[in-house]
Amino acid sequence: MADIHFKARQTLAGQQVENSFYFEGTGVTTGNTDAIAQAIANAWNVDLVARCSADWSLDSIIWRVLPGLPGQPFQPANVPALPLVGTNVEQGLPTTVSLTLSQTTDGGPPYRGHLALTGFTVEAIDSDREFSAGVVADAEKFWDELETRLNAIAADINPMIVSQSSTQVPPGTTARITAVTARSIPGSRYSRKKNIGT
Repeated sequence: MADIHFKARQTLAGQQVENSFYFEGTGVTTGNTDAIAQAIANAWNVDLVARCSADWSLDSIIWRVLPGLPGQPFQPANVPALPLVGTNVEQGLPTTVSLTLSQTTDGGPPYRGHLALTGFTVEAIDSDREFSAGVVADAEKFWDELETRLNAIAADINPMIVSQSSTQVPPGTTARITAVTARSIPGSRYSRKKNIGT
């Protein structure tokens, strides 16, 4: 059993983008890191790749056991399905635009985090300049699909948030994610770069 940090490394219009996933529980071991990484990639493939432009790709997934020591390298996961490339032929949104998946826990604030998902196309935005209901639904399905695939690997693999820095919560404090909600209002991946779960 271990707490493990995964990074999904992507390319968007030539720029590197990363999303972090943190997992804990008796089902999380260094022996199933490849399976967990494959679950992340498969969930992306099922629910998000068709929404992403050809300028976006999921290139690799890397991991390390928490707490990571300064300079401790991440290990590459073996994910045969990668790279994944967006299949939507529409023009991509500006690289700074992201869809936010808000993560909450039973503890409430400040126990919350988010994922900033990028790579979407112009058709993802509706006439109100927000992400369309269909895109919002697919982002939430992505998380549901991930949890389903994690449960198929082992019974106790739990996504969590990890405090990076806070006046209220010491760095390294963890909490299980109990709910995820996609926000329709577009965000900026740069403004959220240092937040939990980005």
